[in-house]
Amino acid sequence: MRGRKCESAKTVKNMKGIKKGKKLIIEDAHINVTEVLLSADSFLSKGDYLIVEDSAEKVKDIAYFLDKAQNKYLVDNYYVDFFGRNCCSAVDSIFIVD
Repeated sequence: MRGRKCESAKTVKNMKGIKKGKKLIIEDAHINVTEVLLSADSFLSKGDYLIVEDSAEKVKDIAYFLDKAQNKYLVDNYYVDFFGRNCCSAVDSIFIVD
């Protein structure tokens, strides 16, 4: 997939009609990470969850996203540390919209 444009961000943009209820989005694409996260941000609201899998490899993408996102995100340490401190593939990247 390297070098090819992934359709995942386009798919997220097509989901903008989803307004009601709480949402959980799990990013595990490994390509166009920032674009996918920023697209998801556009329709998440307070109390929704955003999880970035394999986040140790995506630190720069996550930092850029958090800087540019419209929403404010908090790390939900209850779930991040559920099995012990950062004992998951979503290292400090289980976010809840504040």
